[in-house]
Amino acid sequence: MGRLVAGSAGGGIRGGGTEAELARRIYQFIKEELPDYVYAGLEVRLTDPVSGRQFTLDLLLIIPHIGVFIMEIKAVESNISPSHLHQLSKYREAVCNHLRDKFLVTPFVYEMLCLPSFKQSDLITDGLADVIDPNFIFFEEDFANSFAFMSKLLRGKFNNEKLYQEKGVYDDISDFMAHNIYFYWQTGILKPERPDRPPLIFLSFNRNNHSFSAEIKSDFESRGIFVWRAPEDVPISEYYKDVETEAILNCDAFVILISTPSLASCEVRYEYEKAKEYNKRIIPILIEDRALDDIFGDDPDTYQILKMTKLDNTIMDGIEQKIKEQ
Repeated sequence: MGRLVAGSAGGGIRGGGTEAELARRIYQFIKEELPDYVYAGLEVRLTDPVSGRQFTLDLLLIIPHIGVFIMEIKAVESNISPSHLHQLSKYREAVCNHLRDKFLVTPFVYEMLCLPSFKQSDLITDGLADVIDPNFIFFEEDFANSFAFMSKLLRGKFNNEKLYQEKGVYDDISDFMAHNIYFYWQTGILKPERPDRPPLIFLSFNRNNHSFSAEIKSDFESRGIFVWRAPEDVPISEYYKDVETEAILNCDAFVILISTPSLASCEVRYEYEKAKEYNKRIIPILIEDRALDDIFGDDPDTYQILKMTKLDNTIMDGIEQKIKEQ
């Protein structure tokens, strides 16, 4: 099928080679083409603390707010069997234990078999369609570009969740785990030449504006900007004030949604005062039609206040540029 190539967006991956060559070229593809917030490791060595057995992963991806994926990379073989997926289950156990030990959480891990020199149509040709579910496999065409790759990840995520829900085993990735990885990236995974982490904003708002804040959060995350937002980012049993204060301390920008309810909120005021204390970049967004007087007390002329009563791409583009230029 020719040789494997990692190229620019749209170039993708093609061809054969040994498993080691395939793995390294796939890793190159991931480093060059996938978004900056995708963390990838190749030949990651983990120890299962229960059995003491060591495992070596061919590839581990951690993607904030999408999930933790493990992949076993294989060249074309005539004896592809369910044993490969069984090995992924062992990897899954080791990954869960590792993350639980490191970050005190147990995420859901998505299992994907990687056959980059194998076309999906070959399943039928080789009589393997009844053995392996294509939803859990990366084929040659899934490396056409970053969009194809990420789309396959999302299909794999959906089918993994469906499978484990049917078995009654379902423990999805939590924002708490994602933030711990975000703030304390110490897993020992080989680090691609990328930013240490994607940018983080703290989103301050009143619960009466919950729906609009959810829209804004979703838009930020589609741009590769991580968002801390209560209440979902406050883990059970943790003291809220401690968690939010730490999040403000670690954020790259503080985005505050200004409305009549938020101006009357002691909690929003506390968050704003903390952001000032920590000298954070503060980005105020007025989300309703009202006068701008007395919004910041003694600081009325300190900030450029943006008005956005509904999601506006132009305004969001400007905020994204400010955050990512830091």
